[in-house]
Amino acid sequence: MIKNVIFDLEGVITDVKNVTVESVLPAELKKQYKGKYNKVLLKDYWANVAHNFAVNTTLNKQKIKTKALVDDYNKGKLTEEEFMALLVKASEEPKAVLEAVYTKLKLKSNNKLIASTINTIKKLKDDGHKVFVLANVGEGMVDTMHYMLDDALFDGVMLSCEVKKLIPEESTYQYALKKWKIKAEETLLVDNSEKNIAPFLKMFGYTVLFNTANSSEENKRVYDYVYKINKVANK
Repeated sequence: MIKNVIFDLEGVITDVKNVTVESVLPAELKKQYKGKYNKVLLKDYWANVAHNFAVNTTLNKQKIKTKALVDDYNKGKLTEEEFMALLVKASEEPKAVLEAVYTKLKLKSNNKLIASTINTIKKLKDDGHKVFVLANVGEGMVDTMHYMLDDALFDGVMLSCEVKKLIPEESTYQYALKKWKIKAEETLLVDNSEKNIAPFLKMFGYTVLFNTANSSEENKRVYDYVYKINKVANK
């Protein structure tokens, strides 16, 4: 039986609005890079730059594996300032563009709640389920995420940089379950990353791999899945 549902944040509860990189650049950068970023979405640009590094860099005489930068940032090992300094050194993208994009990415106005997910959460709560948030979030996005989330909707919210733990490490799930006093075998994890779901399956939890592009249909699937599992369990 499913008594609890844990939701990821980015791509499940929240999403970045469909605005282009060019639209968020200052006037002088728009002029300098005219046409280069007019078809590149803000969220796609950031995902490519921040998650797909091809080289290593050195800062303060310490060799850093740049592919681990985001993980270290989300785990609270790097401050926002340290993360951006390393990112600028590692990326081939212009510093001014990177900094402008990151500044805009953090704004509440460029992020949105996925309405169908919020409706699903409310329905689950009305049915008596406990609902939690567990997500990888770096220091710079914490205030925005807390601002967007209605605390009254959730029985617990855990952001990686605040607890110094990272998804999909199994120990992170174990920590969350213990903190919230819930059991994996009574809990559904909803996440849009297959690698995040795999460890929870090993713990005998329920999972749904969420497709952000079809959020309305996916939320119906989440709710129907909980209903189906519990209907069978109550026979």
